[in-house]
Amino acid sequence: MPKLTNLENLAQQISKLAKNLANPKDKDKFLELKEKYYREFLIKINKSNGAQTNFPSASFAPYKYYIGKGNNSILVRAALKTRFWWSMGDFEEWNDYQFLWTQWKSNKILDKIKPFKDSLPGTNKFKDEFRSKAGDSSLLSTKFTDQESNSSQDNLIMTPKRQKHSNTLSAQKRKELSVPSSASKPNTSNASVLRSGGFNRKLPEEEKKVENVTCHHVITCNHQENNFHLSNKKAIYYNMKCYYEALGLNTFDNIPLTYHIKEGDSDKEFQRFQETYANPQSNPVLAKYPSFGDSLWIIKPGENTNRGCGIQVSRDLNHIRSIVNNSIVNGHKRTYIIQKYMEKPLLYKSRKFDIRVYAMTTT
Repeated sequence: MPKLTNLENLAQQISKLAKNLANPKDKDKFLELKEKYYREFLIKINKSNGAQTNFPSASFAPYKYYIGKGNNSILVRAALKTRFWWSMGDFEEWNDYQFLWTQWKSNKILDKIKPFKDSLPGTNKFKDEFRSKAGDSSLLSTKFTDQESNSSQDNLIMTPKRQKHSNTLSAQKRKELSVPSSASKPNTSNASVLRSGGFNRKLPEEEKKVENVTCHHVITCNHQENNFHLSNKKAIYYNMKCYYEALGLNTFDNIPLTYHIKEGDSDKEFQRFQETYANPQSNPVLAKYPSFGDSLWIIKPGENTNRGCGIQVSRDLNHIRSIVNNSIVNGHKRTYIIQKYMEKPLLYKSRKFDIRVYAMTTT
């Protein structure tokens, strides 16, 4: 009978224990074997690819996660349940967790998360030295671009205004920043320091020591600060408008014709919309892009909604007027985005579709 490999041997032991996990000791042993199995699996995969990875030499405490309500929470919970090195818990103890998935953004969580660069040793000292040399002046100054919109001003939607900087360095600066080429004469003073072990020389006991590096100090969250710039219909419109204007491009060559209505049907923007509604071909954007059509408009709440709530499509001017005149919703002031609806969109199997993209950003 051929000898079993480490993976096959561990798989047999796991299979036996899986039949009865009533005993807490058996459950602990089961989790330990699964961890060993996963470690062996990764070693085998890495070996087949000619790679070598140093895994923690000892078992470590499972990572903790909390999954609340919200989009795709069931899918995320199901995925994490299959990972034996993760343990699910209650939100009350979120301070000790490494992964948090909540329906609404929590400032308590965001305040707890520190930028990775700030957690590096010596970073604060470097930042203080840099500030003392550079002063408090910023490389970017900002200004409001929507002078008529008090709502956008409240939300601090700004566009960067770049300052001109010289592309040349002084001779003294170039000398300080220059790196000697391989052909240049070596610095004997630096070489002596290197020989004596002055730079990053590890002691023998440090070289032998193997650290169990884990990520228990990291917190991952499904929200980020100021995410209203992307999720808020009003904010994303102004951000895209600022972006294309900064590039010297026409905003409505890239997004549909849009009006931001702040004060109901008495708003100047609504009056401009009415002119376009009455005579669509007089608008240069609609004349340039006939695929948008000339009669159908989509009306979206400017703020405080998500998942399509409150969005309506209409071709009736009185209906659109009644929507934008509803300026107070649940005690909060509401503005509206009126945008040209694309009447001849790209279809897949005779249906409209969208592409949802998930991204992870690190601080």
